[in-house]
Amino acid sequence: MNSLTTIWHSQVAADSLSELIEITVEGCDKLVTLFPPGTVRSFQNLEVLKIRRCSALKVVYEIEENAGSDLPGLVAITKLKELSLADLANLQHIWRTDPKGILSFQNLSSASVMGCSSLRYLFHASVAQALVQLVELKSQANPHRVTSKG
Repeated sequence: MNSLTTIWHSQVAADSLSELIEITVEGCDKLVTLFPPGTVRSFQNLEVLKIRRCSALKVVYEIEENAGSDLPGLVAITKLKELSLADLANLQHIWRTDPKGILSFQNLSSASVMGCSSLRYLFHASVAQALVQLVELKSQANPHRVTSKG
């Protein structure tokens, strides 16, 4: 898996991966973005996301700035309960742009972020406000880097 650069293309049919509950990505050293633009709606039932040892990964969710205008209401990943990111030295963003109006993570109960030294912050302010179920947060990030300004 060291040479894998793309897991899915941005033209994934909205219902083709809608029953997927857990994704684990490990050791994909050439993968730069996990979810490219246009794939958000395909993972509506995703509950567990684990990413480990992907040295080139810079962004987990690549969301287009105007994507909210194309999507009716809040869409996707609302069932995510567990997020685990480990040993991703080049990870800069979980979301490059503010996912407000596109993604909501109100069911996230556990988040673990370890070995992600380039990560600028864990959550956009709009996402942090909706984390009403968050019970466990493990992070090596500095406290001022948990949320973005907002």
